[in-house]
Amino acid sequence: MITGGPGHHPDRQRWYPEWQKLQSEIVATPTRSRQIVAPETGHHVHRDDPDLVINAILTAYRDAASRP
Repeated sequence: MITGGPGHHPDRQRWYPEWQKLQSEIVATPTRSRQIVAPETGHHVHRDDPDLVINAILTAYRDAASRP
């Protein structure tokens, strides 16, 4: 899971800590999950940091391909 950071929007700063907590709880539920926080992004992580998204997808693919 890729979680956008608080970004630079003032309203997001207000509710972001609780939202981050909820996101962390989601990751804790399934096995083999991980959370990547993109602190300099907003809601559109794929636009704000496309390289991070590409690397996360490639890592997930490699992890899946290496499992028996």
